[in-house]
This record gives sequence, structure tokens and C-alpha cells, in this order.
Amino acid sequence: MKKNNHIALMIQNDEQEVIVRAQGFRPENFLFIVHEMIETLIRESYSGVHYDFFIPCMDCQSRNVKDPSMMSYQKVKRALELNVPFLQCEKFFHMLSLQEIKDAMPSDKMDEVDSHLRNSVRELIDLTQEKTVSVFFVYSTKDVPDLKDAEKCVHPGTILADMRSQDDLKVSYTDQPESSDMEALTLSIKANDVIVFGLSDNFANDDVCKKLLLYTKDVLQRPILLLLLGQTKNWQKGDLNMPLGDEVFVDMTKIDRYQHKIKELFVAIKKKDESKKKIKEEVPECFISYCWTNSHEAIAKGSRAKENALGWSGGDPRVVKKFLADKGIGCWIDVERVGGLGLYTSIADGLREAKVMVAFVSDEYAESKNCVMEFRQSLITLRVPTIIVVVGTGYEWERKEVGLMAVGHSCPKVNLQFDNEAGYLQILKLVQETMANNKEKNDDSQDLDKQRNIALQEVLELTQRKFLRHITNSFISIDMEAYPNLFIVDFITDKEKQDWELLRKEDEKNSEDDKKKEDDASTSAEQKQEKAENIRPPLKSKYCFRLMCEHVEGWHVMPNYTTFPDLDLEGEQQLIETSAPYLTRLYTIMKYSNIQLDCLTKPEGEILQQRLEEIGIKSGGDFKEEYLNLRTTVMQQDNARSMAGLYRCHVNGKVVWLCDKHKKAWRSKTEERYAVKFNTDNAIPTADIPESYAPIEAESKEQKAPIEQNKQKKLFRRNIGDQKPGGLKRQTSQACSVM
Repeated sequence: MKKNNHIALMIQNDEQEVIVRAQGFRPENFLFIVHEMIETLIRESYSGVHYDFFIPCMDCQSRNVKDPSMMSYQKVKRALELNVPFLQCEKFFHMLSLQEIKDAMPSDKMDEVDSHLRNSVRELIDLTQEKTVSVFFVYSTKDVPDLKDAEKCVHPGTILADMRSQDDLKVSYTDQPESSDMEALTLSIKANDVIVFGLSDNFANDDVCKKLLLYTKDVLQRPILLLLLGQTKNWQKGDLNMPLGDEVFVDMTKIDRYQHKIKELFVAIKKKDESKKKIKEEVPECFISYCWTNSHEAIAKGSRAKENALGWSGGDPRVVKKFLADKGIGCWIDVERVGGLGLYTSIADGLREAKVMVAFVSDEYAESKNCVMEFRQSLITLRVPTIIVVVGTGYEWERKEVGLMAVGHSCPKVNLQFDNEAGYLQILKLVQETMANNKEKNDDSQDLDKQRNIALQEVLELTQRKFLRHITNSFISIDMEAYPNLFIVDFITDKEKQDWELLRKEDEKNSEDDKKKEDDASTSAEQKQEKAENIRPPLKSKYCFRLMCEHVEGWHVMPNYTTFPDLDLEGEQQLIETSAPYLTRLYTIMKYSNIQLDCLTKPEGEILQQRLEEIGIKSGGDFKEEYLNLRTTVMQQDNARSMAGLYRCHVNGKVVWLCDKHKKAWRSKTEERYAVKFNTDNAIPTADIPESYAPIEAESKEQKAPIEQNKQKKLFRRNIGDQKPGGLKRQTSQACSVM
């Protein structure tokens, strides 16, 4: 199997064992695909078969061991039940944190799903920040040209579409800055790398727009780029010309030079982003982790003292930091670095950029939840090389989690509990050697952009698969009506509102025509009422539901939407907020994809996400009830069961909902083999056809002869009500032939 510069090989070792070897930048995705396929086949077709899987020891992999020790899922599961903090690999006795092993395995419980999601999002943030430039485009609808001026002026929508077509730009926008919520606009401006303003006479003449531009430049101090729109530049004669004199302009006032200017815009955005990164304060490469109760300086300044916590005064972490700084080592320490970003954000940034961590461990350090979290995050999650400096007076820390992690990762150790000035030089030497080794590794790396693109795609796909797997395995049961699994709340676009209104007027016109033609005596009251109900009601809500194709190489939103329930404003807010635990997780994943929705790119969407995130965090981990309630609402709104054009398909042994394009791309081998003899384009694809399934004749617009109808290939749809106990036969999915 090959995918995205990855390759995987499945080998049947004996009758009961299959070995999967995967190579590439992110082989975990391949392993998850194979595991999910085998697990689904066993659950659906081989009831009673016991299945266990093994993953390689992480330390064996990091040390390039040819035959790594394998960790059993059943063993890990048992260790979790007994609350065991660590496991050792059986061949080389590497000490591994159970949390580290659990994060590498497929999730079954909600807390595991959230743990995986947090790790994936952190990884997506790191990859996205390096790969793309986030742009916020601010323009006014007053600059959208009329039909008579369409060939004279550049349409801002054209610029927006061209920016979004660039893979390395992630673009959000607002076209009504004069009436938008200022809080939402500020959030969007702060969250993006470069702010592009569509500057014109209309924009400059609006006081709100003008204040927003100057507020972004002078108060928020964000990198801005000015895009000149319209046909005139009278604004240059006003009071905006002076404060904007030093900013970069891209002149879009001449439509015949658009192709040249749009390329100039792309280059200007890249330069703005690069200049911002150059002036960004560099984060030191040496991270100092310590407990304040072990610092003489902190106690002298009023921090809470603890008995027997202070050892040798020269072992004060802040004193050692000053020594390293004097020797030219840039050090991150909390008292100097924690600022406006907040404590945890500042610590996370410091750890992410660190090349080495110096941890001043002690009994007090091992008892501090924050210190242990720092240590675990650095050593296990980020794999930052760590140097242990022992301070304080006790040795109980060696028997706790910190001590076990330090032993398992072979961290070098220096003792500063007692007078040991030579220990300074030992620490300096270890820090310099570690940083030099990291620099050599960075210099040897090649094709980083290509690897980063692949990694981003693989991490996103893996995150989507894990989330969808949890929904289908934990929330959806066999007795439920079949319906797509992924749906999202979004804003209806202006074009969709206009199209709906046109169709509604057309329905009303057709209804009036029918009334004139029909004889009142020949039409019953029920028929009249039924025709009246077929007229589309006016759209009252600004929200809608959108369904998504569950393609294995990335989700995408279907073009058709489902209307929102007819509720008052309070009812709408209640429906959305009660669905917050599900929607928050889904929005979090979608933000890092190429999906462009107003709920993800508009300022109103930023406010919506922020509100739902606050509610979702308070609600806890499990969101089964919230998901099923929202699913019921979506199904009630989709009375015709159009399902936005999605099809229920069997792919690699599991049921997924695909669009027409991806449905045809994933046709089974049997369908391909007999495609000439019968046509299944309009069928609901299915792999297994038990005897208890009710046959349904294929629909046809033309009336066929009885003989032709008998010859026609019958399609099958599951009829649960007609099934008898024991009536199902175990049959292997067609996807087995692919394996």
C-alpha cells in the first residue's frame, strides 16, 4: 500500500498473526487504517474472534533498533485498569510512561479521545504555523461594483477567491466592517498573521472603517497591507494619507493590470509575514524548570517557604540560570518570560522552542502538579533532551513519577544539594553538548517543506479518523436509522438566501397557476393543503446545517445545506449551546483543514467558536447525548432524506457516507468486475447482502416491459423489521479481496 510518500507492507506470519510494516514521515496513520479495517471486519463478519494488536516501543524506535520490543494493547489496557504509571519493554527494559503508550494507540474511551485530540491539535498548530500564512481580508460591500461597472473595477470577491486558491495562504474575511461586532473583529485581527485592508474612497469616508484601520496599525500593531480598490484615490487628499505613508500599497484600481497585481499581492503578503517573524522576539533554547520553594531568592522575596526545601544556596535555580546566561546560553525562566500571553501559553511556547531543558528536581518538585506536567510534557511528549539537577535536601523524588521518567530516558544528573561549584561547569558542558547535537540534526534535515506538508495532511487525516471512529463505534447503534455521521452548524451565505427566495417565489407562482387551472370541485381540501405545504417557507434563521463527506483522505462539506428549525432567537441559541461539546471538537479539527466556511473564517464565526468552546469545556468529556440530540434535529429538518447527496458505502470493511465522486472512486472489486453487466450508479452501495434483506426494484423514469423488469439487477436495502433471530449469515465483506 502506498500513500503520500508512505509505504506499508502486510505479511501473514502464520494462521493467527499478521505483521504490518509502515515507513514514512508519519507511519502511524497507515497503522491506524489497517487496524480499523481489521477490527471492523472482525466485529461485523467474524463474531467471537479475539483480536489483539501490538505497537513498537517508542524508545526502541527512537534509537533505530532493528527488532523493537512490541507492546500489547491488552497489556496496556490492563495496566490502565490498575492505574500503573509506567511499563517496561520486554527486550531492552526501556521505561515508558503509560500516557505516552496510550496516546499512540487507538482510543476507546472519551477521555482517550480528548487526549488524542489535544495532542493532534498541538501538532497541527506547529505544522500549520510553519506551512501557511493566515490572512484576514477587510473590505466593504460598498466597493463591490455594479453590473455596469463590472468590467471597469476589480471585484473584491475575485481577489478573495484568488487568495484562497493559494495553498500557503489561509484566508478569512469580513465584508461589513462598518456594522460588524468590534469584539469579533478584534479577535480575528489578533488571530491572523497579516491583515489586508481594501482601501478606497468609500472605506476612507466611513468613520468606523477608518478607526478600525488605525486601531489595527497603532494599537494592535499588527502587520497590515493596503489594497487600493475602486476607480479613484481621493482619500489620499484626506487625513489618512499621512499615518499610512509608510505602509505597503498594492494598486488594484486598474482592472487591465489585475493579473500582474495579484501576483504582487502574494509576494507582499509573504514579505510582510517574514518581516514579522524577524522582529519577533527569539525564544531561548534552554528551558529552566524548577519549584519556587527550592529557590533562596524566591523565598527572600516573599514566596511561601517549606521545611527542608532549601539546600545549598549555590544550588538556587535562579543563580544557576544567571551563570549560564553569563556564559552565553539563552535561558527561559518563568519570572522573566511569563507575560501577556498567560502562564500556560508562555510555558508551552518556551517548551516548544527549547533545545534542552534543565530540570531542578527535588521532593517539592515531584509533589508539584505543574512541575510534573512540565517535566512530562518536555520529556515524553516533546522529547526535549533533559538534564537533571538535584536540589533541596531529600531523595523521595527518585521513587515517584519524575524519578522513574528520568531513569527511563537516561537523563544525565548533577547534584547541587551540597557545596559543588564544579557542578556549574558540568551543567554548562552538558547544555553546550546537547545544543550542539541538536544543531547538527537540524543542519542535516532536507526537504523540510515537503515533509511538513505530508505530515500536516497525515496528522489531519489521522485526527479525523479517530474522531469519526469514536462517533460510529460509541454513539451509533445498529437499530438507528441510517444517516450521515458528520454535520455542522454554519451561517447561510447571502447567495444562498437569494437563491432560496427565488425558489420560494417560483413555488408561489406555480401554486397560483395550479389554482387557476384546477376545478374547485375536483380538488379536495387535503390536496389543496398538501400543495400549500410544499411551498418553501421564508428563511428566518441565519444558521443552517451542512453535512460532510467522510472521505478517508479528508472530509469536505457538501454544497447542499439543510435549513435550521423555525425557532426564536433564544431557542436557536439554546439548540447551538446544548450541542457545544460536539460542535467545539468538530470546529477544532476543521480549522486546520482547507474547508472554507463562514463559521470558520468570518468574525461572527470566531465569536461563535469562542462561546461554544467555553461551554464545551465546562460540560466535561462525554458528548453522546448532545450529538444524538443534534442528529435527531438534523434528520427532522431533512424530511425528504436527501442527505445532501451523500451515499452510504462500504469501504475497507466499514460503513462511510461519501459524495458521488468519492463513491465511484471507492467502488468494490465486484462492482468493477461486473460494471458492464449491470449499472449500480444509483444504488446504495453495500458489501454484505444477507437473506433477510428486502429486495427493492431499481427505479427508472421509463416504463419497461415485465420481462425486462425481471431481468433487471435487483438492489437491496436492509429491512431490520423483517429479520428473524439467527437469520443473518456471516459473510466476508467485499473489501477482503482488497486486503
